Amino acid sequence: MKHTTVTRQPTYRDWRKGERFDRRYARNYRVVDHRQFRGKRLYAPQRGQQWVRSGGDALLIGRNGQIINVIRGAFR
Repeated sequence: MKHTTVTRQPTYRDWRKGERFDRRYARNYRVVDHRQFRGKRLYAPQRGQQWVRSGGDALLIGRNGQIINVIRGAFR
């Protein structure tokens, strides 16, 4: 009996303000320190918010996982 393994590549998202962020669909995900990227138009997040990187974009994420702001091409 021959077994076939199917692997699926994750579908990466084009994130939009107001959507719920799920890092499983983020390309090159990492939390970003805004102080290191002031030239990239990142500003200090409010309490309970954080900047994350998804591909070349910077996303400001709220405590509940909702996207507050998107800066496209911030890391290109």
